[in-house]
Amino acid sequence: MASVQQMEDRFNRRHGYPWVFLNDEPFTDTFKGHLRALTDAPMFFGLVPEEHWVQPEWIDEERAARLRKSMAMDTLHAVPYAGSVSYRNMCRFNSGHELLRPYKYYWRVEPGVSYFCDLDYDPFLFMQTQNKAYGM
Repeated sequence: MASVQQMEDRFNRRHGYPWVFLNDEPFTDTFKGHLRALTDAPMFFGLVPEEHWVQPEWIDEERAARLRKSMAMDTLHAVPYAGSVSYRNMCRFNSGHELLRPYKYYWRVEPGVSYFCDLDYDPFLFMQTQNKAYGM
């Protein structure tokens, strides 16, 4: 909730972009209520089914583990979170979740992240007007 409050104070209160929350466990009504009290922006809550969160059965897990280890040890290319299966599954899942499909761009806000400075421009508008793409 602190990260949402800071993002609202530093950026989103001026823009009103919607929030999309995804989790592999249902959000409680209390949690949703606390979040909704932080902003007037629209909020959507989605549940990630277990079968969508884990790697598909057809993945050669031994090979995948070797490749993750190789990426984690590659100091030249420095692949962030290379060895984390859960992080990679989360990124893979977020890239295709139905609640994110209406958006060309999104900003993933991590719990526990702090925002100390105001963001005086709109990075989404900048990316759109400059025809930028980040991640595909």
